[in-house]
Amino acid sequence: MRQVLKTAFLLLGAAVVMVNLTAQPKQAPGLNYSYKYATNFFKAEATLAFMDDYLFPLKVKAKPADAKDVYISLFDLERIYAPDFKVIKDGDRFSVEHTGKTVKATVDENGIDVAGTAATLTAAPRIIDDEICVPVAAFMSAAFGKDTALNDKFVTIGYTQGKLEQVPPRRTRLLEGKLRGKKFGFIYDTYWFEEGKRTMSYRMYIPTTYDPKVPNKMILLVHGNTVNQDYWFTDTYEPIYNIKPIEDYAEKHGYILVAPNAYIVAGNYGDTDNIPYMTEPTRTALNDAEKGLRILSGKGFMMGFDEVLKKYNIDRKKIFLMGNSMGGKGTLFLGNKFHETFKALVVTGMMPNLTIMNGNPYPNIVNKPLFFVEGTEDEYGFDIAQKNSAILATYLKNYKTFWSAGGLHTTAWARSLEQIFDFLNKQK
Repeated sequence: MRQVLKTAFLLLGAAVVMVNLTAQPKQAPGLNYSYKYATNFFKAEATLAFMDDYLFPLKVKAKPADAKDVYISLFDLERIYAPDFKVIKDGDRFSVEHTGKTVKATVDENGIDVAGTAATLTAAPRIIDDEICVPVAAFMSAAFGKDTALNDKFVTIGYTQGKLEQVPPRRTRLLEGKLRGKKFGFIYDTYWFEEGKRTMSYRMYIPTTYDPKVPNKMILLVHGNTVNQDYWFTDTYEPIYNIKPIEDYAEKHGYILVAPNAYIVAGNYGDTDNIPYMTEPTRTALNDAEKGLRILSGKGFMMGFDEVLKKYNIDRKKIFLMGNSMGGKGTLFLGNKFHETFKALVVTGMMPNLTIMNGNPYPNIVNKPLFFVEGTEDEYGFDIAQKNSAILATYLKNYKTFWSAGGLHTTAWARSLEQIFDFLNKQK
């Protein structure tokens, strides 16, 4: 699936202005993760930090290092920057490998060795709660060339090398609200995915009617290829297409929205059978390494779902699954694999080559209510989607379709939310 609205052309007077709506920071070496963190925020005396807008629970509370810096433990930094941050300890001495550099330092000493070159920190590393902690801005700047700043008492550090973007006061005020324990609206959270050695993130919308004492309806959102969990909530649809965002419908109808991250690009949520036939039509199978990464991607995604079930009161009989493009294929795969978990499925913008599959590839959802949405202007071919829909209809007994007039591959679902929520509300 292509990036959502990769460039918007806005007419301002007589001038056309191109606006990049999906810019993300450069990918760190290694796997092509579907979400790339850009900025970290730390605040003195806080037990939480932020990876972009996503809450990260600190093992060691952030302590003041000086007026412009805070102490953060190497344990926490190793998880924040994973997998490209390796710590080796030898008593009070330690080394850190990150971005191809090795830095050596000693507790209670300001001097550090940066790949053979001496540098000095404004505050020395120290032990806090049995963990080695470093003055995070000074250490990441001197050791690895990260750009740092102080924004409304938040120590701000770029995730990769390069100039930090200016942080508007509105953003730090929102971060303050999250530190106070924001309960409704957009919720951003993280969890450690041990098997994938990465801190994963998920985004939610909690309606203001949510009562933790009462089980609540939930929609698990499965995003497409080359995008991430923020795709579902992007505010670019509304001003350009005058489309009411999905969170408005969730608020009106009382649904919790949950959008985990897919771990890597093209992870297919664990489905090892679907080949990207439109871009690689001659391939018939994945190799073992590709299969392993897809399986890992599915595990990472479902771990985010499990985290939500632990934290919120969810009505286990009213959990719905919805996905677009690769996420549409993922919805079929996950819906079939965890068929007892989901009450109904919504599949949009889906282009799997069902004609090459033998028999019914989704036997466990034959009787499951399924709503298929496709746009007439899908650049991958509305005609192809109709053919695949007809195949699905031959073996699904509770199958409905909706053709979105003028809908694109990335926007048909957003233009069809009235119909989608009407379908969901009818599932008693």
